[in-house]
Amino acid sequence: AKVESLWLAAACRLLFAVQEMNPASRAPLIDNDLSECVFTSVKLDSLRRRGASQTMAPLFSTQAQDPDADEKRSVVLSTILANFKQPARGDPTIATSLPYELANLLQSQEHVKDFGAFHEIAQNLDIGANKKKIDDFLVEELKNSVKLTRSYRTGDLPDVKISCHELITPFLLCAERDSAVACTLLRELANSAQHEFAFILKDQNDARPAKEAMAIVAQPLKDFVGSIEGRDASLVRFILSLCEVIPQAAEIPVDHVVRLATRGRSLSSGVIAMESMITSGDQSPQTWEALAKLYRSLGYDDAALLSFVNAFPHQEETMCAIRQEMAGNVRDAVQAYKHLLSAEIDRSPRESEFLKHEFFRCAERLGEWDEIGKHLEDVRTGEFKIEDLSCIPGEASGGSSICTAFRVALRQPLEDWSPFLTKVLLQEDSTRKLKHLGVEIAMNALLSDSAGDDTREVHDVLQQVYQSFIDSWSTTCSASVAIRRKLLQALQPAVEIDETLRTIDELKTGLRKLKNMDIKKAESIVNQLESKWQTRWPSAAYDASEVWERVVTFRSRMLGTLASVIPEIRTDSIATMRTEMFLRASDGLRQVGQVVLSRKFLRQYIESVVQTGAPEDLRLHEAVFKLKLSMGTN
Repeated sequence: AKVESLWLAAACRLLFAVQEMNPASRAPLIDNDLSECVFTSVKLDSLRRRGASQTMAPLFSTQAQDPDADEKRSVVLSTILANFKQPARGDPTIATSLPYELANLLQSQEHVKDFGAFHEIAQNLDIGANKKKIDDFLVEELKNSVKLTRSYRTGDLPDVKISCHELITPFLLCAERDSAVACTLLRELANSAQHEFAFILKDQNDARPAKEAMAIVAQPLKDFVGSIEGRDASLVRFILSLCEVIPQAAEIPVDHVVRLATRGRSLSSGVIAMESMITSGDQSPQTWEALAKLYRSLGYDDAALLSFVNAFPHQEETMCAIRQEMAGNVRDAVQAYKHLLSAEIDRSPRESEFLKHEFFRCAERLGEWDEIGKHLEDVRTGEFKIEDLSCIPGEASGGSSICTAFRVALRQPLEDWSPFLTKVLLQEDSTRKLKHLGVEIAMNALLSDSAGDDTREVHDVLQQVYQSFIDSWSTTCSASVAIRRKLLQALQPAVEIDETLRTIDELKTGLRKLKNMDIKKAESIVNQLESKWQTRWPSAAYDASEVWERVVTFRSRMLGTLASVIPEIRTDSIATMRTEMFLRASDGLRQVGQVVLSRKFLRQYIESVVQTGAPEDLRLHEAVFKLKLSMGTN
């Protein structure tokens, strides 16, 4: 990512050097001296989304103008928000039990712009009672004509005229330190070069249109897109923005655009690039399918469904399965995809691959891991390509077959997945590409090495997960609620793995200090872990079934590891936690409509009660009754 951000700054300097060849770049921009000018602030739209721009102070600033309408609204909003607690501090998913250093980073407004804060306003603010107070505050603010701004110099401005070169040079220095500024500056320089080139063609009476001249860079752009990794989000946004202005960008393979959009955490920019390619003439089914997948990842189900219609115009059975899936009828969708895969019909490789991936996605949401494992025999034996690794950040299901196989391997401890895991984890390139599956990698490392005292591998993976989360969160627009929810959902297992390691260390430390450690002391440590986890159960209103399944599965494996690592301590707390966890998961999955998966966890709850010898609880009969009502059985 560092190399790619440096490339942005170097590209800015290169374009600026080309413009410097024009003698006009040294000429004064205006006839007045700086001492006679009044400068105002400018906004750099670094995210190409409404409401996501950030204000920069002028390079030469002595006084500020009266605030405009946008600034007034920002003053009102900041005043309102000042009366409420920071949403990141109040969210139990983020701040109550994260590691100390990560919690401090997340509480910084540089990284967190929580969309949920705007919902807290409506719930907690009495607008009628506070309207007069806000109006009085605005009146007092507008009385003052001077505002504090950042200034690059002190004293009076010199009696000199400023040129284009002198104005842009400070931005070049900022571009070396901030890839978002570099992306914006490079885009503006590219637009300026395009207009300059069009003017030269017109001045020389060249009949070629400017768009035809821009086609010269189409092939180099295609080669460049295929060669970069796409770790820097700003570089990805700049490259995808070029697809909007270069008509021949439609020749870029769709797979490269999707790869950059997913790895660069720029799904919205990927959608815009896809739309530009389609309007430029690329109406291929592959492009429509890629656009539909990006739409679905962003939570735009209606737009995704329309794109799927164009991707599969004559495959009515395929579209029927897609509609079932997007309507939430996952059980019917699984049966439809399974029927289509088993039917002896000549299909294109693209459609067959799509059906297989969608079958895996739906089966994961239902927890049918054994059924998925039957279709991944070749992957389990290590017969796959590393290049096939791809997935959407934070998603608990979907992605390529390799990502699905990794999740299946963690849920089939009795099956031999060693050839697959060895090939994936022993290659540095594959591990880097699997960074979005860092939680699963950390869990695998925990299950493999937790018996020993050296857990550095687990901590290293967790640090990568935390850093990836911070990068993804800070580069995602606050209005992208669906994406941020997935990022938080993927962060939760990593946090709980970290807490499990801390609990294990605390218990081991107590055993070393006290050979006969009090059972009550050990149970209090386990109860502290349980109290943290109780605040983080998924929501039946906002979280999908695969999120519930992942939380329960990971917690069950972590509790099993906790009990096996320290056999000297036999506490009832661990067994009770696992038993209660299955009942809570069964109830939550029933509420989200997954009655089959709910019945599976209810059966595990009954088995756990029988093993522990606990007396039958009224909650068991209540859960069975509600489940039968949901299934429509007696």
